[in-house]
Formats: sequence, C-alpha cells, structure tokens
Amino acid sequence: MIRGGFRLDTYWVKKGAPFALIIPGGGYWGWMNVTEGRPIARFLNAQGINAYVLRYRLRSRGRAPWPVADVQKAVRLIMRRDTKHVDTRNWSIWGASAGGHLACEYCNTARAHGLPLPKALALLYPVVTMGAATNRYTRWGLMGMLAAKPTIRAHSAERHVTANFPPTFIAASRTDGIVPYQNSVLLAKAIAAAGGHAQLRLYHQGRHGVGFGLRSPIAGWADAALQYWLAQTR
Repeated sequence: MIRGGFRLDTYWVKKGAPFALIIPGGGYWGWMNVTEGRPIARFLNAQGINAYVLRYRLRSRGRAPWPVADVQKAVRLIMRRDTKHVDTRNWSIWGASAGGHLACEYCNTARAHGLPLPKALALLYPVVTMGAATNRYTRWGLMGMLAAKPTIRAHSAERHVTANFPPTFIAASRTDGIVPYQNSVLLAKAIAAAGGHAQLRLYHQGRHGVGFGLRSPIAGWADAALQYWLAQTR
C-alpha cells in the first residue's frame, strides 16, 4: 500500500489499441497497486490492450474533490498527449474498491467538465455509497470524520447516476467483510432505474482485496469484464 500524489503509469503494448484506465483502491488512505493495479494492467496487455494505472492524491492531500480531479487530469493527459499511441474512442475505466467509487464519481461529473465518458466501466467490489452501506474508513478517507449529510449525499454515487452513465460490469462477493456487496446492488439498481445497462456478477464466496483474483473464488471476473467492455465497442 503506497501513499503519494498524482502519477500515471503507462503499460503500452500495441499502437492504436484500445486502452483501460485502472484505478486501484485503498480506502483513500493508500494505493493498492500490487493487487489492483499492475496485475490488471498486465492481464489486459496480454490481450493486446493498452493500460494506464492511476495514482491519485490521498489522505490529507486527497480529500474530496481532489481524487476525482486527478482522474479528470489523467483523462485530459491521455486524450491530449497519447492520441498516436492509443485508440481514444474505445476505452474503459477499471476500478476496485475505493477506485470503483472514484470511477463512478468521474462518470457522474465528466460531462460537467467537458470530458468524455468511457465505453464501459469494470468495477471490482466497489465502494458506491457514502451512506449506511459504505465502508466508513473509505468515507473518512475521502471526507474526514465529520462530513455533513449534504456532503455525504453529494459523494454517494448511486444518487447521481443518469441515462448517460456508461455500461457497467460489476463483480462482488456476498462474503466481502470490508465493502458490503450491497454497494454493488445499489449501483446496478440505480443504473437500471436511469435506463442504462449493468451486468452484476455476485459470487457466493470471496475476500476483499484479492484484485485479479487468481486462485480465489472470484477468479475469472476480469475475463468476463473484458468481454463485456469489448461488446460495447462493436
């Protein structure tokens, strides 16, 4: 788990190929690149997909709205700087845990900032709400321990989903002891209510923080997420 400021790590394998922006979790206290960043980038590289792994601001330097501002900065950099290296029309965001929350926050605010939306989201055991079903340490990491109710509502992603929200693949486990799977259910229901599309894959067993999930009950989620994304680009 690493602390730090903005950084965008590049994993290019094929000129002009689609790309994924990967946002690891860590509860807004740390950066779980070792499980939720680099392994997913390497998996996508093996499928001929370019990837970026984002490190965003954390802790005292990373209170809202600075983490989502870092996602916005990353997208602007890629769209301006890397057009010769990646296909900027066909891209996705992959977010795990708090990174999943950040991916949702980006999609809920992108249009207001003149930024493009991805073709799809791929979310792994995401934090979605800042309400009762949240992981309280994630909420404290993003907003501090004394956040007012309007601030909590403002950063509860399920409350701000619209018809423009991208098609979303969500994987979570019913036995997740860190981020309740109800977060994933809330998001899937919000997307459906807005007229969008979500594919929710709930596993009966699985721990939080396993990332790519090799040799765990959720193994295979990344393959399913990749196929879901690619189906949106046809």
